[in-house]
Amino acid sequence: YLIQSFGNSYNEITGIQSFRDDSTIKLPNPYPSDLFIADLTSTISDSGIEFVNDEENYDTETVQSDSIPLASYYSPALKAIITDLMHRSDNMMAESTLRLLAPGLSLDDALRAEKDLYDSKGIPTDLYTIRDGSGLSRGNAVSPEFFIKVLTSMSDNEDFVDVFPRAGVDGTVCSLFKGTPLEGRAALKSGSMSGVRCYAGYILNDDDEPKYAVAIMVNNFKCKVSEINKSIQDFLLEYCCE
Repeated sequence: YLIQSFGNSYNEITGIQSFRDDSTIKLPNPYPSDLFIADLTSTISDSGIEFVNDEENYDTETVQSDSIPLASYYSPALKAIITDLMHRSDNMMAESTLRLLAPGLSLDDALRAEKDLYDSKGIPTDLYTIRDGSGLSRGNAVSPEFFIKVLTSMSDNEDFVDVFPRAGVDGTVCSLFKGTPLEGRAALKSGSMSGVRCYAGYILNDDDEPKYAVAIMVNNFKCKVSEINKSIQDFLLEYCCE
């Protein structure tokens, strides 16, 4: 188990797993802004540019009028970020997206903002219990009906539909519906944990527009994942193909 204590500069590893001397562990950086500032100031100093970090006495009015920008960085558009999130199923980006609903505030504030958003669209929030933005918490409980209501309410939003990976083509569903009538016509997001297999999204018509909203959730299965996937594929092929 890897324990990341807030405010500490170290991570605690507990358990009985042994590691080789050349083992590496990848962890998220809890303070990306601090890392950026450290790298930037180091690069400036290494380039022979005098750098004074005096935040207490810094005043924007004292910046010389002839100052020029050294570099500019522009974030990708939100749609591009969400598309990448959906295709790679990036849990950290999903958590960050939730926090966009309450910038600088707590997780609880972001979850309340999310609930308010659903309420404003008339989507009953008694159909779910959400603990995080990625769905990794075992405390999450969401009904297929809730997903259908969300998908239905967003079906006219072309940007929203576009971010879903196409089954048999890309993302985590690239092997789903391969060689079937639904290849490229099922726009689905997968969700999986031990004993859990879920898919939610749209079945598209010939004009690439949502025809059906679908949500399938399988819990506590004991068979192989491949068997579950085949059952899901057979079900959707039977009921969503004319």
